[in-house]
Amino acid sequence: MNTPNRLRVTGSTRLFFLVAIAFMVSCAGTGNHGKLVHNDKVKKAFETYQIPPNHTYYYSGPDALPRAIIGIRNEYHLESKFWKPVELTQMLLKRWFDIVNASRNGFTLNHNGSDILTPDGSQIGIWYAVINWKDRVTVKMIDDKNVNVSLPSGSR
Repeated sequence: MNTPNRLRVTGSTRLFFLVAIAFMVSCAGTGNHGKLVHNDKVKKAFETYQIPPNHTYYYSGPDALPRAIIGIRNEYHLESKFWKPVELTQMLLKRWFDIVNASRNGFTLNHNGSDILTPDGSQIGIWYAVINWKDRVTVKMIDDKNVNVSLPSGSR
């Protein structure tokens, strides 16, 4: 009598299943990513030189003409070697805006303000950029109080 062929478990079959399981587990661990969510109040605050207190500020791009500015709430820590810390003042913000406006050469910049959110939706910071780069930025919570915000593409 013929017995039906049984699935034969070989070393390569085991290896395949182990790799597949490891891949699924690594994909499931992506829950530590936050995001930027557009907020007109943040945009207006920056454009009227209103600097929210209790934030540590950073910028990316040239010193005289930043392409993006972020403020991280003081109870959090930004882990990044690319963002430059800055003592943001109304006078400095106004100077940066004056340079941006003078360098437009007839085209309109799409200024954007956003909240920086944790994976659970808690607001941990604010974002302002002269071009809409928010879809090219990642927000990654390293742990409960440490965050990494990537630089927008083209801003280094």
